[in-house]
Amino acid sequence: MVGFILSTIYASAQWPVNTQNSAMIVTADMEKDAAGNVYVLGTFEYKTTFANGFTAVASSYSTTLSFFVIKYDPSGNVAWTAYPAAGSNFAMKAIDMEIENGQVYIVSAYDPGSGTPIMRLLSYDAGGAFIGSAASAPFLVTGENYYVSSIDLAGNPLFISQVDAIPGVSIASFKSIQPIPGTDDVFLGGSAVSGGMQDAFISEYAAGSPYSGTGNQSAITSNSSLNVINDLELIYSSSTGADVLFGIGTMGDSGPIGTSLPFVSSLSDYFVASFEPFGPGLGATLADFQGKATDFAYGNALDGFNSGTTRLFTTGQFSDDLPTHGLPSGGVANAFMAALGYDHSIPAFYFGWAFTVDPGAIASAVGNDVVVDDGGDVAHFVGDFDGDQFEVMGNPAPNGPMPGVMGAPNSWQTAIEVGSAACAYNASILNAQGASTCTLVGVAVDYTGNVYATGDYVEELEAFNTSTATYAPIVHPNPGVRENFSTRFDFLAGSTLEYYKQSTTNSVALTDDENTQLNVYPNPAKDRVQVALESNTEEMWNVKIYNTLGALIYTSSELSSEQSLLDIDLNEMPAGVYLLRVEQNDFVYTQQLVVQ
Repeated sequence: MVGFILSTIYASAQWPVNTQNSAMIVTADMEKDAAGNVYVLGTFEYKTTFANGFTAVASSYSTTLSFFVIKYDPSGNVAWTAYPAAGSNFAMKAIDMEIENGQVYIVSAYDPGSGTPIMRLLSYDAGGAFIGSAASAPFLVTGENYYVSSIDLAGNPLFISQVDAIPGVSIASFKSIQPIPGTDDVFLGGSAVSGGMQDAFISEYAAGSPYSGTGNQSAITSNSSLNVINDLELIYSSSTGADVLFGIGTMGDSGPIGTSLPFVSSLSDYFVASFEPFGPGLGATLADFQGKATDFAYGNALDGFNSGTTRLFTTGQFSDDLPTHGLPSGGVANAFMAALGYDHSIPAFYFGWAFTVDPGAIASAVGNDVVVDDGGDVAHFVGDFDGDQFEVMGNPAPNGPMPGVMGAPNSWQTAIEVGSAACAYNASILNAQGASTCTLVGVAVDYTGNVYATGDYVEELEAFNTSTATYAPIVHPNPGVRENFSTRFDFLAGSTLEYYKQSTTNSVALTDDENTQLNVYPNPAKDRVQVALESNTEEMWNVKIYNTLGALIYTSSELSSEQSLLDIDLNEMPAGVYLLRVEQNDFVYTQQLVVQ
């Protein structure tokens, strides 16, 4: 692999980005598409202004709550924003988001006590121009207080639909959404009541107005309590040819969601369960796994992949011990980061590896989200901690421990290599002013290894990912108000994170120690663009261009190392923003291309 070092970046790079002028923001999730664009979901009160200067106003009532989705390109430029709005007061909170079928799916919680107007899901482009809207049907008093919404990747609102109630199921509380490939149907997970107390619940809902679960498959148990599904993941098993639905959750009693798991903890435990929804269905739990916490454990998030075998990655919080993972908490509420294998042919889970935060310098830590890169090589985790220092216990990172502030919330990022279980990096968001809020709730990784994270803050923050480098603070636009921020780190395999900073150049150049260079010019371009690669390696190389939907619209032939210049005709390419990708052996580089 050629050792490329990023030296200059196209002018429009904007990371880190944030909202501003808000009354209040609560961030819910972050996702990315196949082209490396990043999506952030959150809740805002009354109004908020995004990084492109566009202000979203949910209604004329200052107490209105609405969700927003904002799409950023890999350089941090706003592509579009979307949010529900109405002519009177309402309260709709963001819960979860997933990307499937070329669409963004959102589940949101609705409070009918704040008003039940017909809502319009609105979207606006990077320049603040109106893209389109979709209207909800009148509110069903007999339905659930949740909505499913969808926006295509170009920013066109497709629908905003209430979730209908299922006979015999009441008081549904959803935590996660998992779209079904090829349809607008979804799985929703959380908890509900069915003849007993609140218990873990998953159901399939058919697209429509409203979204209907009547007659569809569901998984729920009765007469237990405090069980909940917090995250869902649908993974294709190549060994059996079946789609497997995984759910991670928290159990406060035995037998959650049809499992045979015993309750052995003092307060709660975390568990994972598998289903084959298009085979035996949600009514039959296939396999299960639990942490067997001695005090408590919460299962917050999971991600996974299949490349012949299925690997899952989980995170959350526990206290005292997590025996199935061999983890001691160190006497504090601590985060766990774990890998599980899954064999669908048996079916059964098996333990892989697990780590926690070194308890010697913290008062507490929690894991909030996890994502594995597209190659299945590295699992990236984010969470929060109260302490002087963040480090993975017994697994030091090449860039060492990262600082924090004891007595205040700070945020952490780390990554574990899937195969070797080595810690690839540590990073921290330091709450130097000891403010009440500093949290990372979502993480995403694009196919070049760039790591994105999002959360909330109320005062200026400092980002650290090496023991020597220092970076400009993450400035807060209006201190004291809870706003969203999103960051990008460029992860160089075998090295450390490099914090991605705004630059003002208008070309791209990549160099290594042997004067290897990549240039893309002009950019912006009108009729033609040239890609020049000068490299000492003799490997073939190629260029690909993707549109904002992630569709491949141009690919070159395989070019020999002796051909250092590629001239691309853009006359058939509509004006807009594209992603240009250069590949040479293990080296992959992506660059935003603007066509005028």
